Amino acid sequence: MHTGSSENVTVENYPELSVMTFREYMQRAARTLPDDLGSRDLLADAALGLCGEAEEIDTASSTDARDDEIGDGWWYVAAICHALAIEPESIPPHASPADAEIGLFRSACRIAERAKKVRYHREAIDRHRDAILEQLGHYASSLSERTPTSKSAIWSANLEKLASRYPDGFEPARD
Repeated sequence: MHTGSSENVTVENYPELSVMTFREYMQRAARTLPDDLGSRDLLADAALGLCGEAEEIDTASSTDARDDEIGDGWWYVAAICHALAIEPESIPPHASPADAEIGLFRSACRIAERAKKVRYHREAIDRHRDAILEQLGHYASSLSERTPTSKSAIWSANLEKLASRYPDGFEPARD
């Protein structure tokens, strides 16, 4: 976007730039997915990530730290969509639970239980897809409930962090 001046084009100067869909976020975040994992391993890793982020969101020391962890939670939601080879529109919308914190933990644990059956018991992903999607909808609703910050702003900030951390895509040696 050319503004005709030397003014920096930033989200602060042009709020319309911050509007992002989950599909766009998911596509842009995919560059940081490990490329050496199959769908079973990616599902298991992402399910564990959901659990870890639920705890980090719960114990965040500030609003900024909480929103940063919520962005990481969305990354794991996107990773599960990739593992299941589903479109983001497949995640069913859910009303936020009365207690978003409990909903976050409960959904993460239920997804992890299904991922364990796929990864370690070698059950078919398709057998658990609907249950995982159901809980993913609850998790996503709980993420949204935990902050007044827009999802688009959270996703944008997360992508900036990922670009800084992994400028050339995911590199396991960096972690």
